[in-house]
Amino acid sequence: MPEAVIVEAVRTPIGRGKAIVGDLNGFHATELLALSIKEVIRRTGIKYEDVGQLIGGCVTQAGEQSGNVTRNAFLSIGGTYAPGASTVDTQCGSAQQANHMISAFINNSSFDIGIACGVESMSRVTMGANVFIYLSKSDYPSDIAATGVSLLFIGGLVGKIIAGVLAEKIGHKRVLLTGLALMSIGSISLVYAVAMNNSLAVWIGLAFFGFGWGGIYTLIQLLTADLFGLLAMGKTLACINILDAFGGAMGPIVTGALYDKTGSYLTSFSIFSVLLLISVVAASLIRMADAVGMPESASHD
Repeated sequence: MPEAVIVEAVRTPIGRGKAIVGDLNGFHATELLALSIKEVIRRTGIKYEDVGQLIGGCVTQAGEQSGNVTRNAFLSIGGTYAPGASTVDTQCGSAQQANHMISAFINNSSFDIGIACGVESMSRVTMGANVFIYLSKSDYPSDIAATGVSLLFIGGLVGKIIAGVLAEKIGHKRVLLTGLALMSIGSISLVYAVAMNNSLAVWIGLAFFGFGWGGIYTLIQLLTADLFGLLAMGKTLACINILDAFGGAMGPIVTGALYDKTGSYLTSFSIFSVLLLISVVAASLIRMADAVGMPESASHD
């Protein structure tokens, strides 16, 4: 079986993420990513047609970063339409997920050469702009939309910190269940907010959802090591990331199709709430005592 190796890595300079005065503000997000892709191809000496797949990470896929920014960046430098290209969002681990996915494809002989990359032009597309756009288009005032975005990311930050502390005290499974439960409460609150046009429910829902979401992302790698062991961690994480990317890609497509038919996000949020409740039930069935990566005595669950 082939073994994936990293041949070359490049990045753009780190600049201030400020609109107008930001050091890289003059670069369109597509152009910024294209610079790195073009340089890594130049350094390795390969041709555009040698690339089998490009996968890029991008959290806020709105505005300039929407419409599969990875493919647009590759085409903008003269790349061909032959290789597949996709853009994934797993929040702060988006580009890392892209690396895992490219590695998994190569290890499975899907292609020989792939490029993993990522872009986040916060000077031009602010973090959380996609949430702000949704709230604004749902007739919420801009101040409510901005507050909702802040609550989502503040909740995510606090959730990551608290989940990391609690994981070693009460057990990984219990923290996972707590995170999923909080996300379920947040999602149900958003359903109520859309149905009743209640701005307070939007804030409550985003705060709960962000708190739970932050905690879950902290635990993914820990639980993978617990349940499957370190030897299988790479392959298992690759499978998890691929499934995560598939869900992340299908979510906006299904949501957009349902919105076009119903004229509301109520159906989409309702379906998401049901899926979260199912995930709570599924997570409750995990038997930490049988985990191969940790002794039974070390499990709090």
